[in-house]
Amino acid sequence: MPSSFGDLTVQAHHLVSAGDLAGAQRLLSDALTDADPRPDHASPELAEAPGCRRGC
Repeated sequence: MPSSFGDLTVQAHHLVSAGDLAGAQRLLSDALTDADPRPDHASPELAEAPGCRRGC
């Protein structure tokens, strides 16, 4: 599994481009389960991931 949210986001974009939206959603859902939900604590990479989870 990729090591950062940036890597996860890139991988999710590739999955969506390949037509695997469900795979991208699973990947990001699993990764975001333990993420701090407070926006003021999110890195730019983490801030992009939930939007991608909804459909890049």
